[in-house]
Amino acid sequence: MATDTHSAINIRGDLDATHGDIDTPGDVIIAGSILGNLTIRAGGNVVVNGQIDGSQILARGNVTIGGRLEGSRVRTGGTHR
Repeated sequence: MATDTHSAINIRGDLDATHGDIDTPGDVIIAGSILGNLTIRAGGNVVVNGQIDGSQILARGNVTIGGRLEGSRVRTGGTHR
């Protein structure tokens, strides 16, 4: 599991099991897709430019998804686009 105390976690490609789950008080920005059964917990916003497959997103802020959402769960304190 990746834990961060900085304002944002940036993943330049896809997020998969090699990265593990993410738990951060800030934002999460993923340039690619989320592949596999992973959990993202963010105190801020989550942006995924690709698809989300079989994962869970929990954010206090907004969640923006650029691709498909399949077999996944999204909970947000803001908006979901």
